[in-house]
Amino acid sequence: MELVSNSLVSIKPFSPVEFSRRPRELKRTWNRLKGTELRRLLLYDGLKVFNHLDKNLFNNFLLLHSAIHILSSENLRDFLDIADAIIQEFVSHSARVFGRQFVVYNVHSLRHIVQECEEHGTVQEFDAFRYENYLGVLKRLLRSGYKSLQQVYNRDSERNGHLCRPKEHVDENNALLSQAHVREGGELLHGLQYQKIELRDVTLALNQRDRCFVTPDSDIILLSNIVQEDNGNIALIGRKFMHKENVYEIPIPSSHLGIWKVSALEDTRHAWDFAAFSRKCYLIPDADCFIAVPLIHFIQH
Repeated sequence: MELVSNSLVSIKPFSPVEFSRRPRELKRTWNRLKGTELRRLLLYDGLKVFNHLDKNLFNNFLLLHSAIHILSSENLRDFLDIADAIIQEFVSHSARVFGRQFVVYNVHSLRHIVQECEEHGTVQEFDAFRYENYLGVLKRLLRSGYKSLQQVYNRDSERNGHLCRPKEHVDENNALLSQAHVREGGELLHGLQYQKIELRDVTLALNQRDRCFVTPDSDIILLSNIVQEDNGNIALIGRKFMHKENVYEIPIPSSHLGIWKVSALEDTRHAWDFAAFSRKCYLIPDADCFIAVPLIHFIQH
């Protein structure tokens, strides 16, 4: 517990702004973690902080991590059969590691989650996070516990359907640039320079936690500047990690999921057109290298 807790505290400064809750120590909070924190641990932090566990326990975690990562990624739909096999192994392995009493209804139900994803899409298409966040708004509309659904409907009608109205369309190409600056020593391209760019739910910035992204060629880039050229094009200036290797090999090589252990940042800086921005990465420090995990449950360019 001490090692895991200390690891979480050490990576807190690197947690991207998209996470509503950043890593915190577990010694006094492990039994009060929120669902979003558990999801972050499963998909991201756990690759670093749970490495302190017994190897058999860590391998058990990797089974669940890799399967849910596949089921959360729209671009990994071809791996659904593999995810199903991994899930079945996770349930069986859990019974061997923790005992048959561990396989309660919720654990057993995981055996059917791939079928749900085949019918409905990625897990975030039918998870409960969006409704949990809105629960407080709905509860404040109720005057009693009697016929609560009818009350919500009536309050919604009074607001002309405002509660159930779909969100307005957001232009994905309408990126917001902010925090203008000038880089000392000049820049590769001529134009206005910025420290931050926001596109819908994703932010890139020249700070420790929001400056890593991956290109369509799977290059992992550390951002050093943002330039809007005179013709209006937006360029991302940065350096590429030269060395990449798998974080784990079993149950599936992590590189198949877009997860890499990276190091050896090149000296030369290059420019990428903003269209080359594929996904943002959570760059987790790990000794003398980093674990680069693409953000998979946020809207991407």
